[in-house]
Amino acid sequence: MVGAKVERVVPLAKRSNLDLLLAEDVSFECAVGIIADRQLCSRAAAANSTVDALMYGLRAGVKALERGDVQRRITALDEPRMHDCAKALQQRRAKPWSKDEIRMFVAMWVECHDRR
Repeated sequence: MVGAKVERVVPLAKRSNLDLLLAEDVSFECAVGIIADRQLCSRAAAANSTVDALMYGLRAGVKALERGDVQRRITALDEPRMHDCAKALQQRRAKPWSKDEIRMFVAMWVECHDRR
């Protein structure tokens, strides 16, 4: 047809937030689910400042794992971020953490997540 408007169907994952939520083919229930999912994802990842503060606190060694502020920051870590921190602790120039100390860090991460 000449002059007919052709609409492109864009997959949900590739749409911008606003376009996705305002699209006519997205139901109210779907939009609410999308908002909830994206809020959950944004809360799941610890902020860089939280990770920086955690790593700063852990300069004191495994004894720091007993502190409430360190435990609170460990709780904010998702699993991939926890692995990144463990790797960074092992690769520190000054006093790299041993495998046993890393196990203690991971055990604290598990304990903090079990308390949630």
